[in-house]
Amino acid sequence: MSLRKQTSILDNPPSSHNAVITYAISRQAKRLNIQCRSDSMATVSQRRVYKFGDRVIYEWEQSLEEVNVFITPPEGVTAPQIQCEISVNHVTLGLRGVSDKFINHDLASSVVVAESYWMLDAGELNINLQKMKKGFIWPSVFVGHGELDLMQQESTKQKMMLERFQEENPGLDFSNAEFSGAAPDPRTFMGGVKYT
Repeated sequence: MSLRKQTSILDNPPSSHNAVITYAISRQAKRLNIQCRSDSMATVSQRRVYKFGDRVIYEWEQSLEEVNVFITPPEGVTAPQIQCEISVNHVTLGLRGVSDKFINHDLASSVVVAESYWMLDAGELNINLQKMKKGFIWPSVFVGHGELDLMQQESTKQKMMLERFQEENPGLDFSNAEFSGAAPDPRTFMGGVKYT
């Protein structure tokens, strides 16, 4: 897990509030036609929901470096009662002393076990999985648990590309940037991601 410098539009104000700023760090980025809009836009949650019947089992989201799984445990369950085991390709989650597990599934991709963790905060269990392949788009958290459709894949690619641009160019603000076309693969674009 890495800490990233956060910048805002105040750090790099556009010359005009109605200006459309074209990101032009390189010829390849120019071809992407990434634009930063100055109007305020509410951020849409990137959480995906996995249900069994009508019951929400978990929600999840991913970024360039990690996948987060959010689960609402039964009321009254405390952190010491939870048993969560994370391995390179598998997660097991349940209550201590109970043989039946709530989650006992293979992951869609590999994780860095030493940097992955879980925590219970404000009644929500968060399993943070650090991707072994930075920039790789996971089709789902667990094998066989409803893969992302094409629109969700594109949305995730765009989000991760902007996250990558922000990481590689910390002095620029991409908080309101958006793509006006299809986004390239964030893992391989322009020489690939940097592992720093």
